[in-house]
This record gives sequence, structure tokens and C-alpha cells, in this order.
Amino acid sequence: MKLGDTLKAAGVEWTVRPFTAAEHQLFDETAEPYDLERKAAQLQAMTSARGGTAREALLKADQKRIQSRLAAFTSEDGGLREDLTDEERLTAYEVALELDMLTEKLEALREERTVDALLLEEELAQAREAVVIAFMHQVLGVKAPLPVFTAALTPDEIASLDDVVMLGKLRLGLSASTRRQQAAFTRTLALMQSQQASGGNASGSRQQPPAAPRKPGGSGRSKKSSSRSKAGS
Repeated sequence: MKLGDTLKAAGVEWTVRPFTAAEHQLFDETAEPYDLERKAAQLQAMTSARGGTAREALLKADQKRIQSRLAAFTSEDGGLREDLTDEERLTAYEVALELDMLTEKLEALREERTVDALLLEEELAQAREAVVIAFMHQVLGVKAPLPVFTAALTPDEIASLDDVVMLGKLRLGLSASTRRQQAAFTRTLALMQSQQASGGNASGSRQQPPAAPRKPGGSGRSKKSSSRSKAGS
């Protein structure tokens, strides 16, 4: 989507143009109740926290400690050592059970964090979609009520509305950060394609190396043979 393109949404056509100052203010007023920037920042912070929570860190430390205890009862192949007594074997199973319980807790925390991130991502997507549709409903001057306009939109049309808002550089969450990431990805992709293209052309137009020059030894041998023939005559 670029300036001058024709946008079609729910039967309404609109030529893509820069938004006016009044429309920028209208968008801010429409988006204010949804707190898009905070939701986007929370989602980014949650997804970038690769180390996990403090509880996960403690469970990982306990996990390593118990694994060290369990290693004293196991052989190199991971099974119990054959020289263990019945009491030691029982202790090994108790340690293994403790390790399993810690692992389950750790996996549950990781799953909880993933679910929270997915829910927040969906909440942000729904909020952005609602703001974009409500804003463009007013910009397009649609006569139908907002719920009717929303119901008539197809997924492609909703994506086109979002593209128009992004093109206008309206503050849709962390829009500036998103644009920088998209620009960096586009530049990286273009660079990779350029390198692949130049590599292919270089291999296709690669010239054969020039023939090696004749060694002087060959001409020397011919001179010697000619002098010998003269001496024999």
C-alpha cells in the first residue's frame, strides 16, 4: 500500500493520502482508551525475557543440584549402577522423583509465561484492530454504523486498513519500533538477495585461467640436440 493507491473497504473506495493534523488528533483520541503503547511494551518485554522469571531461576538451580545428586547413583549410560545396595537404589528413585517434580514445576512456569504472552498478543491485536477500524470508519465517511461497517470488512480489507494507518505513521502501539524492525529485515533480505545474485553471475561468467607459459627447459633441450647433430656431421 502506497500513496495514491485506491483502498476498498466494505464497498467504500478511498484514495490513500497523508493524514491531516486533525486526523492525527482524531486517531490519538480514538486510541487513548485502549492504551496501545503500554500493551505493546509489555508484550515486547515479556517475549524478550529469555531468562525467565525469578522462580524459574531458582527451580533451575535446584534442578542442577538434584541432578548432581542423582549422578552419584547412575552409570555413564544413565541407568542405575549395578553395585548399589537396595537402600541406595531406593534413595536414587526418591531423588529422581524429586527431580521430576521440579521439572514439572519449571515446565508449568514456562507454559504459564507463554500463555500470558499469547493472551497479551491477542489482546493487543484486537485493540489495534478496533482502533484502526473505528478511526478509518470516520476518515472514510462511512454512513453505515460502526458495527455494520466492522461486520462487512473482510480479513484482507482489515489488513489494508492497518497498512494505511502504518503508512501514515500513526502511533499504533510501538509503531516506530515496528517500522525499524521491518526496515532492518527488508535491508537484510535485499542484501542477501544481492549477494546471491552477484555470486551466481560470478560463477556463470567465470573465465578459464590462462594457459601456463612454456618452460624454458624445452627450448634449451632443442638447442642441445641441434648442436650435437652439427658436431656429428
